Amino acid sequence: MSPPRQQAPSSQQTAPIIQHAIVRDPGPDAAEGLTAQSGPPLCLEQLQHQHAAYCDALAALGVELIRLDPAPGFPDAYFVEDMAVVTPEIAVIARSGALERRGEEQSVARVLGRYRNLTEISTPGTLDGGDVLIVGRRVFIGLSRRTNPQGAAQLARVLARYDYQCTLVAVDDGLHLKSSVTHIGDRPVSYTHLTLPTTPY
Repeated sequence: MSPPRQQAPSSQQTAPIIQHAIVRDPGPDAAEGLTAQSGPPLCLEQLQHQHAAYCDALAALGVELIRLDPAPGFPDAYFVEDMAVVTPEIAVIARSGALERRGEEQSVARVLGRYRNLTEISTPGTLDGGDVLIVGRRVFIGLSRRTNPQGAAQLARVLARYDYQCTLVAVDDGLHLKSSVTHIGDRPVSYTHLTLPTTPY
């Protein structure tokens, strides 16, 4: 998704905080994607229905959807957030710690290149966007099975050029940092369980 942009006050209608969102419909093999959860297999029809409802909700809020084609062979490709970290100043193309997902970022980068200058995480760094939580000028970067210290350090160095303060967070449970924590507008950060951040950049 594109990051928040400041909007001029209006007495008529409030513009959405997020103006554009990149989405990708689940492909025919989406139910075969990677998961950290146990239990019955995913139902493709239900997954497609839920994703369509998500897109409808964004559109109802006035968000313009930028739709990518499904990507057969990449069952997790509809999780487009994992492929980039986007701020108003720059887009950082990720390098997933899951080998099966490498290659998804190419189509996301082509679209983001129309709106932002691009840079990318390079080897030996790995980073998933789902491990990055932006709260104003604070950025929390989860160290997980998908994001390693080298990738986190690369992202922190890029964002420091734009006056963002980055803090590392150990992800002890769950696939990504944002599997356990989120931030909604001006409300406090909401979380289920995670290790408190201890390593600032």
